[in-house]
Amino acid sequence: MTDRMEGLRIDGEHGPVAAAAITAVIAELLHEEAVRRAMPLRRPRPSAWVAAGRPRDLQVPLPSEAYEEVQWHRQSNSTTGDLADE
Repeated sequence: MTDRMEGLRIDGEHGPVAAAAITAVIAELLHEEAVRRAMPLRRPRPSAWVAAGRPRDLQVPLPSEAYEEVQWHRQSNSTTGDLADE
């Protein structure tokens, strides 16, 4: 960190307090950059649109002859939402 700051020169009308503040900010930025570079990169999480377009395992459709064995095949009553009794 100090290697990169050796060539830093703050001159002009800035006083020693302003120069120290600028140097401290730059030192903090360089430190944060070094910390972030040391962290391993993570794979970005894909958006829902990207995930929806990727291939995935789909369940095989239920054959029509198996509908009688499954309880959800009955139609609902449109007024009450209850399952119609057969």
